[in-house]
Amino acid sequence: MVIFEIYIMNWLQGFYTQWNGPFRVQEEVYNYYQLQGSIGCLITGLFAFPIGIMADSFSIQFLLPASFVFRAFIFWSAYKI
Repeated sequence: MVIFEIYIMNWLQGFYTQWNGPFRVQEEVYNYYQLQGSIGCLITGLFAFPIGIMADSFSIQFLLPASFVFRAFIFWSAYKI
């Protein structure tokens, strides 16, 4: 997870240039980083309980392979950004 957070920060830093980028002030990069972290925590807090209840109703024979495929898709998506 730490590697993913470093990747997001470096990705946002790539948009920072003083003359012609979407982020012209370094503080904007930090603000967007804080914003995505706050929104991510809020969404996780809202959806963790309902998704947990739904996951408990499925069989482990289905849920375990599905979670591995989902995790692989997330890592692949982050790599393709």
